[in-house]
Amino acid sequence: MILVRQLPTPSAWALWFVVAVPMPLLVNAATHPLETFPHAHELFLWTVVSLPVLAALVRARSWPGALVAGAVTGALALLIIIGLSRWVAPLDQQAGFRVYAALPLALLGAAAGHGLRRLFHGPAGPPRRWRYVAGGVLALLGMIVVPSVIEIAARNSTDSPAGAPAPPSGTLAAGRWAVHRHDAAEGGAAGCEIDGRAVGTLAVPVDYSIDATADVWVGTVTIDTPGEYDLSCPFDFSARPVDTRGAVSFLVSWPLLLLWLLGATPGLVVLGETYARQRRSQ
Repeated sequence: MILVRQLPTPSAWALWFVVAVPMPLLVNAATHPLETFPHAHELFLWTVVSLPVLAALVRARSWPGALVAGAVTGALALLIIIGLSRWVAPLDQQAGFRVYAALPLALLGAAAGHGLRRLFHGPAGPPRRWRYVAGGVLALLGMIVVPSVIEIAARNSTDSPAGAPAPPSGTLAAGRWAVHRHDAAEGGAAGCEIDGRAVGTLAVPVDYSIDATADVWVGTVTIDTPGEYDLSCPFDFSARPVDTRGAVSFLVSWPLLLLWLLGATPGLVVLGETYARQRRSQ
């Protein structure tokens, strides 16, 4: 517990997570063509740059404590980033040894932050009302961008984003099948049926369209037992086994309410910590 109290505050972790995870995905998607997969070094660069700033916010009161807290902060942050890039939204390329340069940078950041606090006796935090405003704005922005972040993450974690085969016929193998829509109209998988049962539309459709070619993953069908199945849609479609890796292939099917809550989590952390500080001060 003593070590936990020396680490950065939950609000600091929440803000760092926003900078190190969704922000690089959004920037990469805005600055690269759709068919270009992100390179690991571009995404992990955000971690290397932002981690010393996070480590500078350790709350230890001694030099040894600051260095230990900085090392733990750096290790935890790298575990989070590497875990997300391997199991939640797997990248084709993983971080090389360069990402581990963030560990000594975290030590430098912790030492610099501790030294500045000793020199200036710690800067005063923003007034509580502004922390509430900041937390509310962060939660709202998270709710707005979370569908885009999940779509980008799913697209980056897909093995073959183009060239979907024709609709399956005959025996379907067990597993999860992705229904892709090939017209420019909206509407998701509405009207699609498999053996008379409606196919659910993804909460976050994943758009693989390139130039004039429409290709949008709109629904998922789960086949438990191999056999003859009649899959039909009232539009031009194709289906193939789900080739999106990691947990993000399931996140696209979550209800929007849960996704909004997921996106609002960093802001809610800031609001919760602000409220807890207020109660303690009273």
